[in-house]
Amino acid sequence: MQVTGNNQHSQHTLSIRISTDGFSFYVFCPQEEIPFAVFHFDLSDEDIPEYMQKCFEQAHLDAYVYDRVYTLASTPSTRIPLEDFRKDEADPLYRLTFPDTAKTDKVFYNILPHVETAELFSLPSDVSTWLCRRFPDIRIYGQYSMLLERLMGIERRSTSCRNLYVYLEDKRMFACQFRDGRLTFANTYMAEDRTNRLYFILHAWKTLGANAEQDRCILLNASSCQKGMAEDLQKYLRHVVTPGPADLFPRLSASHIPGMPFDLFMLLTND
Repeated sequence: MQVTGNNQHSQHTLSIRISTDGFSFYVFCPQEEIPFAVFHFDLSDEDIPEYMQKCFEQAHLDAYVYDRVYTLASTPSTRIPLEDFRKDEADPLYRLTFPDTAKTDKVFYNILPHVETAELFSLPSDVSTWLCRRFPDIRIYGQYSMLLERLMGIERRSTSCRNLYVYLEDKRMFACQFRDGRLTFANTYMAEDRTNRLYFILHAWKTLGANAEQDRCILLNASSCQKGMAEDLQKYLRHVVTPGPADLFPRLSASHIPGMPFDLFMLLTND
C-alpha cells in the first residue's frame, strides 16, 4: 500500500496490535489496489511510547487520515458473565486472576452484548496513554472480544450440533463453546507444537462432553498458523472443519483479502 496524493479522501482504518514482544500496525483501505498492509516491530530498549511514535513515522503512517483506529491487546484476558460484572471490581478481579500483572498496567474491559460477557485485559499504562493521546477516538479491544461476538452470531445460525471453536495462533490457541445462546467455555492454551495442541483440544472436547460422531470441531486460522492440525484431529473426531473468513462471511469484501489475520478481520467487521 503506497501513500497517494488522494489519501485524504480514502477510507483508511488503522489497527494496532500490542503484544508482549512487540507491536504491529495494520492499515486497511478498500479503495487501494493493495488494500491491506502490515508493519511489525519488535520491542527495543527504547521507551516504548517514543519507539512506537518513531516507528509510526518511519513507516510513513502519519501521512494518512484514519476514519477508524483500533487497538487489539494480545495480552492475558479473562471473562465474567455480565450479570456478575461490576466496573469497580474489574481491576482487582483481573489482578487476582493474573497476579504477575505489573502495578503500572491499566486494566480495560469490553462489554460483549451478544455474548452477555465482559472481557478483561490490560495494557502498560504508558502505552495506553500514548495511544489515547495520539488517537483520541481510538477503540481498545481485548484480542478475543470481537472474535467471541462474531462467533456467537455464527453459532445462532448453526444446526443442532454443538461446536468447539479453536482459534490457532503461533504460540497459543483459544478455544470456546456456546450453548443455548450463552458462552459456556473459553480458555487460552500456551502450546506451539501439534502434539500439545492435539492433547489440549481433545481434553477440552472430553471435558465438555462433546459427541465425536455428531458434534464439530471448527479450527480457525488453521491454514496460516499450523497445517496438518485438522488431519491429526480427524483421527479422533468425525467432523473437523477449517473455514476461512470468506467461508464464514462471503459477502464481506475484506474476507477475501489474503494474509489478513483472522482476529483482525473480526475487528474490521465491528461497524
